[in-house]
Amino acid sequence: MADDHNRMRIRRPWQIPWVRGLLVACVVGAVAAAIIESWHYIHIYAQKIIEKRDHRPLKRIVLLNTPHWLSKSLLDQIAQEAVNYTIFNPRHPDYAMQLRDPLNGNILKILARHYLQDQSVGENAWIKRITFIRRAWTPSEQIIQIAAVYRQPVAVVVGPTGGYLLSPGGVRLPGLYKTSQLSALRWLIQIIGSQAAPPAAGSHVDTPRIKVALQLIHLLSPQPYYGQIAAIDMHNLGGKISSLAPQITLLTRFGTHVWWGRAPGQEGFYEVPAARKLQSLASIYARFGRIDADRAYVDIRGDQVLVPKPTTQP
Repeated sequence: MADDHNRMRIRRPWQIPWVRGLLVACVVGAVAAAIIESWHYIHIYAQKIIEKRDHRPLKRIVLLNTPHWLSKSLLDQIAQEAVNYTIFNPRHPDYAMQLRDPLNGNILKILARHYLQDQSVGENAWIKRITFIRRAWTPSEQIIQIAAVYRQPVAVVVGPTGGYLLSPGGVRLPGLYKTSQLSALRWLIQIIGSQAAPPAAGSHVDTPRIKVALQLIHLLSPQPYYGQIAAIDMHNLGGKISSLAPQITLLTRFGTHVWWGRAPGQEGFYEVPAARKLQSLASIYARFGRIDADRAYVDIRGDQVLVPKPTTQP
């Protein structure tokens, strides 16, 4: 019995509290030392990568999922803006080193912020939203990939000397076009009579005439006859020129007119609502194949569509 009692009192070394604490401390210290040593080697490895690539410029900025209606020259300029802002930025010469650093993700956020906040610079206003910016590698170079949502032009605002492009949301897009160049943009509706100087690229155009014109384009664009509309004349909006003449006139690609009338939602008791006007245009199009009924003009402001009498031949 005494031997059994003595054996119960004898404890193994790791059962002694202070020994167990010492062992735990040693294990924790060993793990911490391994982590520090691993981080040290990772840092040295990253430094070697940076030093290896530091003597040459970043070779490629790749734009992903680009829309077909943006020309290659515009896409090249959008990509070049990333190079100019990071690699050749005199105000922030450290950006070049940060962009080459494979462990630096902050510079990618800075680049995305530049595209969205400095929209008056270069072609940046084409970009509506950045989806992601990430690094990719080939055996010989680092690539920065940029995926974005781009603004699409919906109209050309035409003035005395030329015009500029406008997005559906009313953002003025980069570029000014001379009158002689507008024929190349025939696939876009022209807004004439806006009476506003071109704002800076990337800014919202919120004049009443532009707002109403974009509202009308939104109503007309889903219609099958939309391609027959060449321009929207806003000169007389609000009856500024004549209280009897139509406030808004659609100019067709046949050189004829559709008298639309007041702005959508502003018809009151004077005209039929916009939905009724769309029905009238649909009926005319279904019957004649063109929204002008093959006449010089059609008036869709009232319950009955009015057209001029055909010219009698002698």
